[in-house]
Amino acid sequence: MALLGDLTKAEAVSEIDAGGLAVAPGFINVLSWANESLLVDGRGMSDIKQGVTLEIFGEGESGGPLTEPMKVEIRKQQRDYRYDIDWTSLGEYLESLERRGVSPNVASFVGATTVRVHELGEGAVIRPRRNWPACRASCATPCARARSASAVH
Repeated sequence: MALLGDLTKAEAVSEIDAGGLAVAPGFINVLSWANESLLVDGRGMSDIKQGVTLEIFGEGESGGPLTEPMKVEIRKQQRDYRYDIDWTSLGEYLESLERRGVSPNVASFVGATTVRVHELGEGAVIRPRRNWPACRASCATPCARARSASAVH
């Protein structure tokens, strides 16, 4: 914004006639799953062309924190999108996106599944009821990890 107030008599170097068009601010995708596709193609055209200017990740899974076994598993699961995992923490993931270059703004929650796998391993997350008392008792560490991962530095 350059000016505020009554601009009925103001003139600009260039004007856009938006008559008959819908004008809106950028939209926020609060449940974005573009966390992998943006690593491969940062333009994010499918959302950008719909007016999305902010992608928020982390519902369930997030870019970190990751252990080495988690990185191995992610690499094994890569099919359509192939990318290097050059990060470990969530902050490093966001920095990796920034280095690669992305069109939308991005933000992320710390994914509950990511923290749980980080602390308990993939098997405890896939089949938690096999050892439910131990699984429930071990919740304190993932909760502490989530608090640590989401702290502003």
